[in-house]
Amino acid sequence: MKKNSNEIVGKVLIISMIIISVIFYFINAYQTSNIRTNGKYTIGYPKKIIQTTKRSKVLIYYYSVNSEIYTSSSDINGISVKLNCRYFVKYSTKNPENSLIFFDKIVLDSIKKAPLNGWKELP
Repeated sequence: MKKNSNEIVGKVLIISMIIISVIFYFINAYQTSNIRTNGKYTIGYPKKIIQTTKRSKVLIYYYSVNSEIYTSSSDINGISVKLNCRYFVKYSTKNPENSLIFFDKIVLDSIKKAPLNGWKELP
């Protein structure tokens, strides 16, 4: 009897993990789509790199939209990131907390700051 209840608990845990993973996948897909369709660009400032596991690193960065500062993060596994560089960030105009940082698009020194409500296109 005990073995049967352990099997049920195991199956419930596996199904729960699958459901949670699917939910996170769709939330991420929606946020990324929202940024791509309703996005503007601003300047992102790397703050620090955190080693989350032996092989995984995350960059914490911040950016400003309409004078409000937002903090976000991005996985940087296999990506060379310089903390003293500025990178372009695309954020959602509907929810500025959602953003994507572009490590291949370094902000030139000639660009001093971003407009308060960002650029529609990369400068």
